[in-house]
This record gives sequence, structure tokens and C-alpha cells, in this order.
Amino acid sequence: MASQYRRQVLSALSWSVSGDIAAQIIRAGFGVALARLLSPREFGLLAMLTIVTQFVAANADAGFEDALVQKPELSEAHRSSVFWAMMLIGGALTLALATAAPWFARFYDVPELRPLALALSPLFLLGAAGVVPRALLARRLDFRRPAALGCVAAAVAGVGAVMLAVRGFGVLSLAAQLLLTEAIETVLLFRACGWRPRDRFSMAALYDLFGFSAYRPLARTLGYWARNLDQLLIGKLLGSEQLGLYARAYGLARAPVVYVSRSIVAVMFPSLAKIQHDTARVRAVFLRTTGAVALATFPLCIGLAVSAEPLVVGALGEAWRDTIPALQLLSLAALVQSISTLSGVLYLSQGRPDLHLRVTALQRIATMAAIVAAVRWGLRGVAAAQVVAAVVSAVPTLTFAGELVGLRLRTLLASLWRVLLASLVMAGAVLAARFWVGERLPPLALLAFEAALGGLTYWSAVRALHVAAYHDVLTVLRQMLRPVAGGDGERADA
Repeated sequence: MASQYRRQVLSALSWSVSGDIAAQIIRAGFGVALARLLSPREFGLLAMLTIVTQFVAANADAGFEDALVQKPELSEAHRSSVFWAMMLIGGALTLALATAAPWFARFYDVPELRPLALALSPLFLLGAAGVVPRALLARRLDFRRPAALGCVAAAVAGVGAVMLAVRGFGVLSLAAQLLLTEAIETVLLFRACGWRPRDRFSMAALYDLFGFSAYRPLARTLGYWARNLDQLLIGKLLGSEQLGLYARAYGLARAPVVYVSRSIVAVMFPSLAKIQHDTARVRAVFLRTTGAVALATFPLCIGLAVSAEPLVVGALGEAWRDTIPALQLLSLAALVQSISTLSGVLYLSQGRPDLHLRVTALQRIATMAAIVAAVRWGLRGVAAAQVVAAVVSAVPTLTFAGELVGLRLRTLLASLWRVLLASLVMAGAVLAARFWVGERLPPLALLAFEAALGGLTYWSAVRALHVAAYHDVLTVLRQMLRPVAGGDGERADA
């Protein structure tokens, strides 16, 4: 049984991580093309609305998706009732955004936001339709098909957005990219999970899930606004161009968190939920997972901070140069967040969304206060506030999560210092080489040189420091290359 569980988790991890990385590469390629075709202001216009739309979309499932994953036994009444409830909520939110379109234009004093809000309003209905199939696939630890589907959706949506941008549709091409991604993923998720909603709705079934789900929207709300209040204030006080610059820096800096930590979290939550009563086993799995995440995210985040200038100027162009200082600071915040983000799987897998909410409330309120105080110093001030908030908030988050499974914070930190040291050695080598190379290489060539040198230096330092996570990852990779037995598992959940 243990070996079958391990094979399922390893397969799920391999597909989740590789799928997210592949999708990110696809999005990054189209993102560079769109950055060349569109201006920072047009990206800023989209960011003004996505600050709100992403918040609503993140909470539109009312926590029921996580509840469907965490609950040990599901009935058809649970599945179908959640689907119809989601469709009702999604339809109401679509209508609400369309109705509020004039208000957004008045709030920012930007008339172009009215048609943009109308164009984006179907996002909620499309997203609501995919809640149940996504949860059912996660329960089976089936991440192979969602990984492939995400790449297909990213590629088709990217092609559509570039074609529209070339034809002069401006910011609407960015809206089309979001709509196409959501629509394609939803259709393909239904095909992948093999489940269809039935003509059944039960308030009792929803109430049965509500004990877990009730805390999730509140925790997400606090977390979301702590992460996005900076963009709201920049858009309102500094304008769409400054917001476009900051949003691009934020997106680049958060890439290691979103596409490494998030893909790991997506697997670890359902995986740890399966063994939630064996806290010693949960603790061991979490500790090794954290080391593996740090092995990837620490050098990526520090590398972004060190090589921000050749990356921005070479890939995006001179028009985005003012993004560099914010990107350097936000990359350091992302380094801390790549680890603190993982704590959520402990709170949820142990059935303690209430404790997660209380901890989140304290740290997010402090983060928002820091951002409000720092916005007067512009993009750099806000980015610096993010760094301070990330470090300060990580301590209680990881401490209380660890207590649920008997993991002390000092034990966790002791497992990470070698990876951090190897990343700093890498940064030192890159900076020294840049001093030697000077301006003899164009930005893209310099970026390639620094990436190659940094990767080789980091790999050498990790081996010299005998980083345990490196050997763990090698072992996992060897096992993932073997044929995976056991099928999808828990197909009865469909």
C-alpha cells in the first residue's frame, strides 16, 4: 500500500511540475511577443481589472473545491450539488462584473476599462464550470491529463492573443488570451475526468462540505489583497504605465513561486490528505518536499535578482528598463514566499482551515499596512515593503503549521541553509564574471552566459556542500523514469 501511494505521488509530482514548467515556458514565449507588440500602459489597463477579477475568481468556488479534495468519501449528491451551486455563483458574478463596468472606468478615470470589463465578465462562468472536474482529478492524484491540457490551452490562447495584437486589438488581445485559456481548459477537464453533472441538488450535501469550505474564502480574501493591494494602489495613485511596469516585475519575480511551489502544493494537498492521520509520515514528506522546492526556487529567485538587467532589456526591450529595481527586490520576497506558501498544505491536510485563517489574518493585515505606508516611495518602496512583509510573516506561518505535525521551525531552517549558501555562491560567481565581461556582450548573450555559468556554479556548490535535497531529487527522478504502476487510483470518485 505504501509503495503504491509513493508511486502515485511521484507520478503526480512529475506531471504537475513538468506540466507547469512547460505551460510557463509557452506563456513566457507569448508574453515576450505580446510585450513587443503592446505597450506597458496596455498591460497596466488589464492589471487594473485583473486585480479584482482574479480575487473574485479565486473565491468563486466558496472553498468547495478544496473541500471536495479533502473529504474522505464523496457521494454523487456532493459532486452534482457543488457543480450547480458553482454555475449559479459564476453566472451571478458574470452579471455583476458586466454591470460594474462603468464603475471601474470612473474609479480609475480610464474610459477604456468599460469595454474591457464587459469582455472579461464571462471568465467567472467559465471558471465555475471547471471546479468539480478539477477536484475529482486531484483526488485521484491524476495530474498527467491536466498538465497536458494546460499546455494545449496556453498554446492556443497565446496564438490567438498574438494574432489579435498584430491586427491592432490592443488590450482586448490580452483579455482574449484569458478567456480562451479558461474556456479550453474547462472543456478539456470535463473530457479528462469522465464525469458529468446530474440533475440533483442537495443543500444537505453542500452543508456537509461547508464545515471545511467556510474558512477558505476568508483566508483567500486576506491573502489575495495582501498580495495585490500594491497593484491597486499603484494603479490608482501612479497610473497605468507604472502599474504595467510593476505588474511585469511582479509576474517575473513570482514565476518560481507560482510554477514550482504552486505545482508542488497542488499535489501535496491531496497526497497528505490521504495520510492525514499519520502525522509522523506527513512531517517527513513535508520536510523533504520543502528541501526539494528550495533546491529549485532559491537559485531561480536569486538568479532573477542578479540577472534582472540583461533579462529585462534583452527580452522585453528598453521600454521596460524601469522594471529592474522592483524585479530585484520582489525576487527576494519570492524566495521566502516559495517556502512559506507550502505551509498551507499542512493546515488543510490536517483539517485546520480555521487556524490557517487566524494566522493568515494577522500576517496579511500587517503586510497590507506596510504596502500602504510604502506606496509614497513609488515602485521601489512598495517592492521593499514586500520583502520585509514576506520575511516577517513567514515566521508565524511556518511555526504554527509545523506544530500540527511536530515540526520545529529551526529544524526546517536547518534543512535549507546549504541550498541558500549554494545559491549565494552562484550569485557571487555571476557578479564577478559580469565585472570581467563588462559591456562586451549584448543583453541576451550576457543573459545566456550568466545562466550557463550560474547553473554550473550552483550544481558544483550543491555537490560540494552535500545538499541532502539534491540526492533526494535524483532518487525521485530515477524512480519517476521507471514505469508507473497503479493507474489513476480512486477512479470510483468519478
